[in-house]
Amino acid sequence: MNMFQDYKWLSPKIKRAQAIIKPMLKILQEEGKELKVLDVGCGDGTVSEEIIKLGNEVWGIDKNPEALKEAGKRGVKVFEGDLEKSLPFENNFFDVIWCLRTIEHVYYTEHLLSECHRILKPNGILIITAQNIASFTNRIRVLFGFYPLWVAPSENYPWERHSHPRFVDHMRCFTKSMFKEVLKRAGFGIEKITADFVCFNFGNIIFPPWSEFLGKIFPSFGETLIAKARKVV
Repeated sequence: MNMFQDYKWLSPKIKRAQAIIKPMLKILQEEGKELKVLDVGCGDGTVSEEIIKLGNEVWGIDKNPEALKEAGKRGVKVFEGDLEKSLPFENNFFDVIWCLRTIEHVYYTEHLLSECHRILKPNGILIITAQNIASFTNRIRVLFGFYPLWVAPSENYPWERHSHPRFVDHMRCFTKSMFKEVLKRAGFGIEKITADFVCFNFGNIIFPPWSEFLGKIFPSFGETLIAKARKVV
């Protein structure tokens, strides 16, 4: 298997990815340009490159050295590191921290968020996503006795057609209210909570034409929660 296959979902051609990335980029643009941005869990820099195109400097941290080589080619200042440990950056260094599809893979959630708070400048912002265990799809799945998306009951899951292999390394999932709570506990003020879309996902994702609109109006039913949180000093 191509080691970068898992990053393909970030392609601009994939509607599911852009429903997450575009709102995040819009939040970033509201903060201006020439910002120092840290992409936490940057992978091969596919999304970091989009942040650079908006006129910002981007640092990226990831534990995958081969992916970081590709990110470096895209203009990212790369650092190899373990997100379960202290981040190798000075206090009050970044204007923005970008955390896309990462927090669910981290066991020590509060430690990572406290590190993000530490290295952000006063009044800096965290743009972060989290998988929503209480999405519309999951509510319907559980109601009818199906296992929810985004989580796994064992290390060898999925079994046959039950899920996607990516779910096996998900450590954490959130509801909208719990996502807000963990961010507040880490010292952030919540300025915005939205979501990518509300959809039907029972093996094949169905995107009604109003799916993204509903994600903005009813984020607690969305698949992926998107938050703008500002550092409280």
